[in-house]
Amino acid sequence: MNTRNSVPRKQVAVIGAGMVGLCTAWYLQEYDVDVTVFDRDDVAAGSSWGNAGWLTPSIATPLPEPAVLKYGIGALLSHSSPVYVPPTANPNLLRFLAQFARNSTAKRWQKAMKALIPLNNGALAAFEEMELDLAEKSSPAAPFIAAYRSFADREVLLDEIKQIKAAGQSVNFELLDGVEARKQEPALSAE
Repeated sequence: MNTRNSVPRKQVAVIGAGMVGLCTAWYLQEYDVDVTVFDRDDVAAGSSWGNAGWLTPSIATPLPEPAVLKYGIGALLSHSSPVYVPPTANPNLLRFLAQFARNSTAKRWQKAMKALIPLNNGALAAFEEMELDLAEKSSPAAPFIAAYRSFADREVLLDEIKQIKAAGQSVNFELLDGVEARKQEPALSAE
């Protein structure tokens, strides 16, 4: 019980112990809320595990977009794809996919991207604030290389960066040719 004004403390359950769930719990505690975090697995075992806690505000974008829809149909049906969904007549899945397709328009993507920009711009500062009380600190990620076999393949990412910048989000990148990319990352093949 909160002794300052004799009002019972609020209790909140957060479902999911990934980056979003734990950050939500952290900030709720700052507002004098009792928080319990539930997860069916372990901390950061789902999406946060797959992203390895990688926080990249400049390329945090809405998933529904025309390019993803075009790529996504093939990816959903490919057994080797990370987003493979076995064919099924599950009405919930079909409803979700139909809604995803309806939202995969340039206009809706731009609206959602503009809403994300303030969150993206404050993400690193918020993460640093939470980290102040932690014994172990995170380390900044080194730049990464996105490599493609053809100019046409890389145009998808370059177009996405162009759209992100047009929406008002800052993105720092450098365009390399194959020779320079292989100098920086010798594991890349001549392809």
